[in-house]
Amino acid sequence: WMLNNSYNGVKVLLSDGKWVSMSNTACQNLERSKDLLISVSNPNVKFVSSIRNGIGVFDDKGTIEDQSDDRAVLLVEFRDIAGNTHTLDRVSSFIQTPSGVLLIGTETGLYRIDSPEELLNGNSLCIPVALSIPQEGREDIFAAENIRSLAIGEQGYIWVGTQYSGVYCVSADLTEVVNHFSIDNSPMPSNDILSLCWVESLRHLFIGTSEGLVEYAPEELDEGLKSINERDTEPEEGSMQRWRLHLSYLNPTEIAATGQGIFAVANGSLFSVDKEDDRIVYWNKATGLNGIGV
Repeated sequence: WMLNNSYNGVKVLLSDGKWVSMSNTACQNLERSKDLLISVSNPNVKFVSSIRNGIGVFDDKGTIEDQSDDRAVLLVEFRDIAGNTHTLDRVSSFIQTPSGVLLIGTETGLYRIDSPEELLNGNSLCIPVALSIPQEGREDIFAAENIRSLAIGEQGYIWVGTQYSGVYCVSADLTEVVNHFSIDNSPMPSNDILSLCWVESLRHLFIGTSEGLVEYAPEELDEGLKSINERDTEPEEGSMQRWRLHLSYLNPTEIAATGQGIFAVANGSLFSVDKEDDRIVYWNKATGLNGIGV
């Protein structure tokens, strides 16, 4: 499955090598499409986000090549419990939790849809995620915040990357802020978060900021995780020994990582970092990639 910015914005490569274009309502006119998710509870249901056109939902009924039986909607306006209308036409990131909750990051805050498949039945209930950090004296921290990226870590923790306030770690039930990292309490080079990637095999979080890629180990104080200032002292709980900076001064807008290496799209090129020796390789048009930018 892939997104393609065109009239039929979702394409499928079938196992027999045949390409199919999805032409239902949820897949049309997807200007600046962003993400595509397959429902955790029903693989026939797909969710599509667009930075400008809201959220599309469709059920292909398991008959991808026969779209006459598809159910599909494209939604921009949603309602909360009080009946207030929320326009979600600037979706920058969304994920679905293992329990099925659809989390939506927008330029105006973080929202949740507890029963996203019900969108196909006309139920557009969408709840703003309103959390506070008393120790920082801040209430409703996501209100009017540009949510740039979302990721799910161990124990179901939700990692939330913002444009101005750094990274938040939120409990799996979305009731409390477990942690908050910014340039004030971490080695992150910027509070402007562009992308997040949780790597289960490492149990590390990779954070793409406008000034570089940061690797964070929530639980480990491993000697392999060098602090930015190369401290030789014994690390304490919460010390900077948990952090490591890669690709300094670059802007990783997309990240994928394994236990062996990191891949990041930054400054129009594709970079890879070998975790064994920190060797960096990059590909762009000059090195053979087709196109002017990644």
